[in-house]
Amino acid sequence: MDIFLTVGKYIMMPIRLIFSPRYVRIAALMISIYQVILSHAVLFSIVLGLLHAERVNKVLEEDIAEENEMAENTELPDNAETVNQIRFKSAQELSSITCLGMVALTTMAAIYLLSCLALLIGTLKNRPKLMIPWLVLDGISALIMILFMTTVDMNNYAQKMGGIANYSKS
Repeated sequence: MDIFLTVGKYIMMPIRLIFSPRYVRIAALMISIYQVILSHAVLFSIVLGLLHAERVNKVLEEDIAEENEMAENTELPDNAETVNQIRFKSAQELSSITCLGMVALTTMAAIYLLSCLALLIGTLKNRPKLMIPWLVLDGISALIMILFMTTVDMNNYAQKMGGIANYSKS
């Protein structure tokens, strides 16, 4: 029994030190550094995704132009669309929605990065008012994530976004 109390004392000691009033500023500084690194990584990956989506959109436009050149050489009835043209239309719609979504995500990630930098500067220079943007954005993002997880049917959402998600066995 005494060994458990001794081990518990050594486990709880670092936790007590972190939450003691002497080390709150250091804990806030560690949180702000973590948030800045995380937001940089997220912004970098979103920008890479945006560049990829734009490249896919450009390749798709080239394929559509090539298909139109081939269609000029073949005779089709008036106002008739080939299967490829229908596929290209749906792919182009999905590609443009993806690009717009990636631009919106890039903007949100950049704003979050700026708020994380304000948190870091506010922690370093002991200015609590610079921490307010991060607190507000973090609270709003937590609320949005909770609402999204509780209200959206993921199976239907994945199908609307172009993916196939059927987790039921019926």
